[in-house]
Amino acid sequence: MGVVVCFSTFVSKWRNMKTATFGRQTRLWSIEHKDGHIGPLSSYALALWGLQGLLYPNDIITNGQRHQLAGYLHGMQPFIRNNGHLRRAKLWSIAGGKGGVGKSILTALLGLSLARSGKRVIIVDADFDGANQRQIFGMRESSPNLWPLVDNGEGLYKAALPTQVENIRLITAPEYGHNAEESTILRRINFVRALRKLDAEYVLLDFGPRTDTRELAYFLTSDLNLVVTSPEPMALENLSKFIKNIVKQKLQLAIDSLSQTGSGESFVQNADTPLIHQALQHMRHLDLPAEELMRRIVGSFNLRIIFNQISDGDFLKDMKLLNLHLEREVGFQLLLAGAIPFDRGIRQAVRTNALTHLTPAANATCQRIQQICEQLIDSHNRIPHLFELKPLRTAPVDASTFICGTWCTSWGVCNFQAPGNVCPVRNIN
Repeated sequence: MGVVVCFSTFVSKWRNMKTATFGRQTRLWSIEHKDGHIGPLSSYALALWGLQGLLYPNDIITNGQRHQLAGYLHGMQPFIRNNGHLRRAKLWSIAGGKGGVGKSILTALLGLSLARSGKRVIIVDADFDGANQRQIFGMRESSPNLWPLVDNGEGLYKAALPTQVENIRLITAPEYGHNAEESTILRRINFVRALRKLDAEYVLLDFGPRTDTRELAYFLTSDLNLVVTSPEPMALENLSKFIKNIVKQKLQLAIDSLSQTGSGESFVQNADTPLIHQALQHMRHLDLPAEELMRRIVGSFNLRIIFNQISDGDFLKDMKLLNLHLEREVGFQLLLAGAIPFDRGIRQAVRTNALTHLTPAANATCQRIQQICEQLIDSHNRIPHLFELKPLRTAPVDASTFICGTWCTSWGVCNFQAPGNVCPVRNIN
């Protein structure tokens, strides 16, 4: 078991190559598995595989001469999923496709639940352009700008400010934005490494509603990927787009990094066929190890959905039809982590800076979140033994799930067919 390889060494010479393609770089690395190998992969591509959560502890990485387990490579360790077997922080990411669904408040309440269980928690306000965790915790102080700390390898603990809650510290978002020009692959790698090194058992990342490359990279690296939605039509529509974006990004990365041409041609050719089906067909066309690639891509997701601010049990219908849509558009379904009712007491506590004083004993919603949190602690990322492609549905879909010929979340309540009424989703008269 030979050389120790550092990710920073892997990618430092590409840090300024913002328009580089996979095909223009020297391919040196392969990932061995029981049925063969995946590769060759450039160092840059291998770094991106790490960021996307596509590497596993028992993967054997080789440069053609020496072999080593990915879990023992110094530079790889921050990107190996932590299922509780590693002595380092577990990353939970909380995101969604739409603002206003309660992600930030839910992140704070999850942190409070973990802290009350005796866990050391650090909340990172990763909504770089719309941060509000500092207001939720009633803090005046801001963390020092975290990007110079990341770039200089100083660690982030000095940016983790104590809160009024024992066991919870907060890293507020930087004063100036983390724009695309600053978001080099090396900085992203160093940021994830710094998060993993924080002196905490759980690090919770509260993301904004955007879906650009920087947020998706950090979201997909995490051990648990939580998506939050309210049962409103626009929130569900935006969530479905968010899920499609993260799945498409992983699939496209795997194809581009292994394609000999490096053309970057999109695998998406047919809007009526699920993304996973199209990607599998394209991989086979390129003579790539399609089944093994799909096995680890599908296994790399640890997605859970939380319905927030519900007022009745209709969210179960929304969940069912959302999964029907995702199965048709993407090729897989989401797992439900739980549902949280709308609570005026929570809203009042936020307005009066008293959220941290709520307890499960005094508030039924906090008690429900405590139960959800306990279940999430036990959720693990497991790669399946085999990849099985589910056949496409051939039976006709109930027309009630469509509006104007398009899938919509307002089934059952739409008056569009009645003359003079306005579509509640697309505002079509």
